[in-house]
Parts: sequence; structure tokens; C-alpha cells
Amino acid sequence: MAGIGALSSRFYSSAFTNCDIYGNCSNYQSSNHFLADFGGGVRLYAYHNFFIRPEVRLYLIHNNVEFSSGHAVRYGASIGYTFGGGH
Repeated sequence: MAGIGALSSRFYSSAFTNCDIYGNCSNYQSSNHFLADFGGGVRLYAYHNFFIRPEVRLYLIHNNVEFSSGHAVRYGASIGYTFGGGH
């Protein structure tokens, strides 16, 4: 799978006190970035219709200066059952 989108991060801290001319204050800073997402998984049947599905996703974040890298990786797995016809 693949996709493009936007990432919006909000960082809360008592050190951030942004106030406007009306006296409205907030304790956060926001950061928005363009990102691309690539990933995939494989459905492995363990027993009859029961399966396990390992997955990996890579997020490429444009102009990411808030963290140590411009990319993030997510690993995961799911288990499930297929109803109906065979696999």
C-alpha cells in the first residue's frame, strides 16, 4: 500500500505560552508536514481459516526538524479468521 497526506503534531508544555492580542493563551505549539506512506503485509494461514498477518509501514516526513529523523517505521501483526470460502 502507499499514500500521501499531512502530519500534524502538537507539542504541549508549560514553557509555551502563546498569547494573542485578545489575551487568549495556549500552552502548545503545532507543526505540520507533508508525508508519504509505504507499507505492506502478508496473510499467513496458521490453521484452517485462522491467520496471522505481520505488517511493516514506512513514513517519510518532509522537513521534519522536531525529531531525530525524517522517517518513521512501524511494525505490527494481527490475527484473524476468514469466514466463507477457502483461502
